[in-house]
Amino acid sequence: LILLCLPMIGFSQNYILDSIAENGGYTYKAFPIGQGPFPAVLYSHGGLGGQIGGDLRQTCTSLAQAGYISWCQLRTDTIPFPPHIIQVEVSLDSLLNQNNVDLNNIGIIGFSRGGLLTLTTAISHYNYVHAIVTMAPAAANNYLSNTLNQVSVVDDSVLVLVAENDLYQDNHVQLAQDVYYALDTVTGVRYIEYDSYDSDSNGIINNLDDG
Repeated sequence: LILLCLPMIGFSQNYILDSIAENGGYTYKAFPIGQGPFPAVLYSHGGLGGQIGGDLRQTCTSLAQAGYISWCQLRTDTIPFPPHIIQVEVSLDSLLNQNNVDLNNIGIIGFSRGGLLTLTTAISHYNYVHAIVTMAPAAANNYLSNTLNQVSVVDDSVLVLVAENDLYQDNHVQLAQDVYYALDTVTGVRYIEYDSYDSDSNGIINNLDDG
């Protein structure tokens, strides 16, 4: 009965996808079908202003297909960073209050600005988070460096990802390495630097390609 009342936008053999209209677009959440409780993941997208880095719907469904309750929020298009910190923390609280969530298996994932927001949330909600993936985290002026001064509270598995040519908007390789070295005392921290990415798909990788 509860499921029938949801404004569902997608249904497959193994998950249900729901959307919430907000901030000029949609936030997505998806639930695996079956007997839970299920591990859960909060995803924070990249992008600045009106630009959205990453496909929220596809990310949400991919996580659900892998067996996770997933929450992929569309943030406001504000430029200042502090309002986004609050929005991601509220999203995590909403995810934790979903039915059938395994509160002992909560992961947070983020890309670019979302990667930085993932780190700030890992610190502010360290008692609730059990796995962290930060992809090409943004600097956001001094927010990343200030955040790295507080990572001593993090005691969970951390994965830091970046492409070796992610240098177009900023030196994200160096920023990702800064995160890795700041967390070098954390058990289970890993750093993966991928090969250069051909972002314009022309078969040639040069300084026009954004990793």
